[in-house]
Formats: sequence, structure tokens, C-alpha cells
Amino acid sequence: MLNNIVVFFSQIEGPIYEPGGVVSWMGEVNDFVAGSKATVLLLPKDAFGNNVTSASERQNIHNFDVHATTLNGSNINLLDISNKGWNEFGYVCIEFVVVTAGHLSFHIKHKNDSLIGSPLPLTVHPEALDVANCLAHWSTETNSFQLFSRMETFVSQRDKFGNLVPGLHEFDFEVMQERLSLPLTDLQYKEVSPGIQSFSFMVVKPGNFILIISAFKEMIMDMPYDFSIYTGYCDDPHSRVYGPGIHDSIAGKDSRFTVSLKDAYQYPSLIELERLQVQITLPSLSLRVNPQIRPRGDRHGTQPTGMLSYGAFGPTGMTYVPSNFSHDNVISTSYVAS
Repeated sequence: MLNNIVVFFSQIEGPIYEPGGVVSWMGEVNDFVAGSKATVLLLPKDAFGNNVTSASERQNIHNFDVHATTLNGSNINLLDISNKGWNEFGYVCIEFVVVTAGHLSFHIKHKNDSLIGSPLPLTVHPEALDVANCLAHWSTETNSFQLFSRMETFVSQRDKFGNLVPGLHEFDFEVMQERLSLPLTDLQYKEVSPGIQSFSFMVVKPGNFILIISAFKEMIMDMPYDFSIYTGYCDDPHSRVYGPGIHDSIAGKDSRFTVSLKDAYQYPSLIELERLQVQITLPSLSLRVNPQIRPRGDRHGTQPTGMLSYGAFGPTGMTYVPSNFSHDNVISTSYVAS
């Protein structure tokens, strides 16, 4: 009979059991700026939950799948993923660079089995605004716009990794024609969603132009932008003639009326004055009246000196033919009926 026998023995951990490993953030830091380095700690375990050390496993840590996803499950890129091996506290260090902003999840798996603690929550903030990487998107696919219509573009404010950078960042808008800078009418801007600004403006002159969007003397992507402004065709139902001169007049005295020309969208339809034709008749007697009709100076100071054309209806007597546009294309005229 054996009494009081003491048996001394030692026990070592078993081989590593990959799905039993525990993962955590180094220093419990899971909030980063795009482009910075993140470190995840992996504490290897055997099948019984014992810690596995580098003494038994050496560097035999390699059968892990490392990736990150957005909250909706889409995969994102991680740069420079590397296994730094064991540290002095018995953890395996895995480093990588985060470049996609947002609220993310970091996954470590062995085959199809997630390690304990995975996925880890991860928040990445965009880096500083990179002007050269900002991009403009137009509200329409055309680069031809009707005169007085409002042009709108959406500027994606991006960092160097392509992340949207929230906030109302200042941009300079310049419209040029033949190397001359033109003023923009009624420039408006607002943040329509985080990182995207809407800019809208009008150009009140027809022709071919270039647009330059910049900040800190650096242009955004795809600049300069070529576009053209065209005059809309006159639409009869939206145009009108009004004034006392179209109702009655006195022989030998000035009578006045106004012509307002608009296109189908009710924008002013600019024409050259020489193209406007006026005919005054006496239908009951089949007579044609040939008054002297002259445009009056508009409210912006333009003072035409010639007469409007009678076109096919009679002699023109034109002494003034240069193009003459009114800002809102409301042409006031006077005539003398004999």
C-alpha cells in the first residue's frame, strides 16, 4: 500500500488552435485618420484555451485571413499588411495601413472560422482636403447651356485617398473668354451632403467659355472645363408686345410699344435688333404704313441710333446694324406715323 506519494510533472501547451486565438486592438485604439498605421494583437491559444508562446510555435503563425469591410459588408482595401511576429508579452502583432474612411469592421479568420473578438470595430476619418483630387460633376451631361439658365455643378471634396471631406471648403470660380475673366451672376453654394458642395451660377452672355475651379491657386481635377452659352429660340406663346402705341397713335407724334421675346422655357431670347421686323398695315384699305421705327435706349445705357427693319415689307432705311443685346431682351421702341 502506497501512502503520501507526490508526483511532480510539467505540462506544456498544445499546438496552436487558430480559431481559438483572441484578437484586440493594440492599446485599445481603434480610431484612425486615413493613411495611418493600425496594429491588431493576436493572442494564440491551443484547443484547451491555453496560451501558446513563441517558444513552442516559433514563427509558425501564417494561416490567417485578414480583411476589412464596411457596415454593409463591402470589402475595402488595406495597405501594407504585415505580420510583425511575437512581442515580449506573447502577442502576435499584425500591422496595416487604413485608407478608406468610415465606420468599418476588421476581420481575422482561419479558413471560415472567425477568431475570438473578430470582427473588431474600426473608425477611419478622412485626411486633409487634397485640392488636386477634388472632382466636379455637372447636373447635366451637356456642356452647352441656354442663356440665363442656371448652371449647377457638384464638387466632391476629397482627400488624397478619394475619401469625401465634409465641410464647406472655399473654392475659387473663374469664367474666362478669350483670356478675359468674366463676372459670375448670382453665384450660390451649399453643402448638399457631407463632402459634396453644390455651386450654381448664370452667365449672361452667349459664346464659348472656360471654367476654372481652384483653391489655394491649385486647380481641381479635369480643369479647365469648356462650355458654351447659346441663345434660346424665340417662342411665340411666351413672347408679347405691349404698350400704348399698339392701340392708338396720333399722326406726327411719337407712339411707343415694347417687345418682350422669350424662349419655350420663358428665358429671355436674345436677337440682334436688325433681325426684328415690324409691319404696320391698314387691313380694311389694303394699305401699308411705313413709319419710322427706332429702338429706345435700354435701362443699361445702350442707345441704338438706327431704325428697325421693315424686312420684306418695305425699305429699311437702316443706318445701324451692329449686334445689340438687351439684358432681359425687352426692347422698347417708338415710331412716328404719318
